[in-house]
Amino acid sequence: MPLPRRWFIPMFALALVGLACLSAAMASAQTTAKDEIAIPGERVQGYIAGEVPRDFELLGGLLVVTTREPDLQIPHDGDRVRMTLHASVGAPGYAAAQPLGRVEMSSRLRYDEAAQALFLDQPRLERFTPDQPGQQLDAQTREALNLWLQDYARTQPVYALDPQLLAQFGSVKVRAVRVAQGAIIVQFNQPVGMPDLDDTP
Repeated sequence: MPLPRRWFIPMFALALVGLACLSAAMASAQTTAKDEIAIPGERVQGYIAGEVPRDFELLGGLLVVTTREPDLQIPHDGDRVRMTLHASVGAPGYAAAQPLGRVEMSSRLRYDEAAQALFLDQPRLERFTPDQPGQQLDAQTREALNLWLQDYARTQPVYALDPQLLAQFGSVKVRAVRVAQGAIIVQFNQPVGMPDLDDTP
C-alpha cells in the first residue's frame, strides 16, 4: 500500500537530518584518529598563563629577561603555533628591568618523555613591537632575545600532559606531536581511549 502523501515530506526531512548527523559524526572521527588525542588551544593558553612572570638568566647571569602576558594561537592552517609575550630586560644589581615590548614568535612542537611535556621546537622570532614609539631593536637586544628564545625552547614547557591521563594509557608511548586544524595533536604508538580534555583536571 503506498504511503499517504502527507507522510512523505516529514519522512524525507527526517532522513535528511539523519544523513547530516551521520556526516558530522564521520567528519569528527576523521579529525582525530584512534591513536591520537587533540589538545585545544584554550587548554595550552591556560597552562602558559599560569607559568608567568618568569625570569631567564642569560650570559651567565649578566642579563635577565622577564616574560609575562603570554598569548598562544594555534592556526587552522600551517604546522607552527604562534605565541606573543611581553619582555623586559635587566641586570642583577640594578633597580628595575627595562621594558622592551611584545615579542611574536612561531614554532613547531616537540615532546619530552622525561618531562611528559610539550616544548617549542625550532622557534623563530617573527616580530618585535617596542613599548616606546620609535624605539629600535639594536643588535645587542636582538641577540639577547634570540638567546632567551633558545633557552625558553629548551627549558620551558608550553603544556604538560596530565600524569593521571598517561597512567590510564599504561605502557602507551607518545610517537609524535603536530599542529593541525587549530589544535595540538598528540599521536601514540597504539590506539588509546578518547578522553574529554575539557574535563581533565
